Amino acid sequence: MNVHLQNNFTDNLVSFKIQNQQSYVLVKSKSFQKLIHPLNKDINLIYETKISKRIKERFLNDKEHIFIFINSKASWFSFSTDIWSGPGGMLYITLTAHYISSDWKPFTATIGFSKFTEAHTGKNIYTKIVDMLNDFFIEHSQKPRGSKRDAIQIDTSSDSSSETESDLSNSSNDLYSLDISSIGNQIMAIKLDNASSNTTFMDLAVKINFLKGFDSQIQCFAHILNLAAKDSLKELDGSIDKYQKQKTISQEIEKADIHHDIRLDVILEEDWTFFQQISEFLKVFATATDEVQGDSYPSLGLVMPWYQLLLETCQKTKNEVSRESQLYDAADQAYSKLESYYNIRSNSCAMCLILDPRFKLTWFTQHDLLQEDERNSDTNPIRYKDEALKHLKYSFRLVYPKLYFVNPASTTDERLYW
Repeated sequence: MNVHLQNNFTDNLVSFKIQNQQSYVLVKSKSFQKLIHPLNKDINLIYETKISKRIKERFLNDKEHIFIFINSKASWFSFSTDIWSGPGGMLYITLTAHYISSDWKPFTATIGFSKFTEAHTGKNIYTKIVDMLNDFFIEHSQKPRGSKRDAIQIDTSSDSSSETESDLSNSSNDLYSLDISSIGNQIMAIKLDNASSNTTFMDLAVKINFLKGFDSQIQCFAHILNLAAKDSLKELDGSIDKYQKQKTISQEIEKADIHHDIRLDVILEEDWTFFQQISEFLKVFATATDEVQGDSYPSLGLVMPWYQLLLETCQKTKNEVSRESQLYDAADQAYSKLESYYNIRSNSCAMCLILDPRFKLTWFTQHDLLQEDERNSDTNPIRYKDEALKHLKYSFRLVYPKLYFVNPASTTDERLYW
């Protein structure tokens, strides 16, 4: 077989495995071999050991490019982190970087992935994230492996962190050296779940200037959706169980080829109407989850519109059903959960919404029809608009100083002339 063609196939196979999270041993699968060989009988399906080696080479190459890009300070970037349990109850933590390339393409890169054996506290989360950052960046420097902890010293004996200490500046001429304490100047935000331990994490991160302030925290909207949906499902468990049980019975009757009249407790017309209402109510949550979890397009600007639509859906459902209905209680529980999380440093969400060419300020104008007593509510999106505009103007002044002019007659810098 042509060597160039074989290498091209191997590269594409590696890309397929990475992008689709396929197992190393896929090439040993009989069905996979049957798929490939008719296309080219001379193709060499390399062993999983070679696949593993090529994936590691790709990882190190991508890692180097990411490091160089971050070190070039060509873009701000954001982090997301999450902790979850795997097989056997083992906890894992991951740290992911999100940034825009020089040609305006969104990129997502895994900075760290590690077991999390400590207690799920903010201090331990903070320490683990710092460790992953040190592992990623200092691996590229010429410093001895044992000195990685010199980059950021952490006082784990108390709830507070010590001041940042970095001796990486001595190797500033080295292409692969980076002062981790300077990363904070490039970090736009970090996305966390809604666990209370993350308050401690943010306190530590802000204290050492790793993050500029609590406005840098983006709470996970998909997690909030999940919490709201779970609360509503608790109220609907009995109805859903009844439907699932009836469906199972019907399937067993069909298998037994029984044609007698049904004498069981069947689902009535009003039951089907109720199930349809449940489906329509939960479908909004499912659609919102699908739309905001994409990583190939910006989604933070969608949070406030979806929040508002979900709150309106819950209220509309409560208005359409009786107070005795389980669906009323389900909608009420979902509304309460969403409302409790709405006041979540929404300046970032509002700024992204304003910058989204699909919305800009139009969305706020459409929602500026509230009664006077509703304007100070935490769920009133208008209260975030002015603060978001203020932040955007300030950022514009920092990034494009030559385009920013202060009115000489003004004693403040609040009047911007663009």
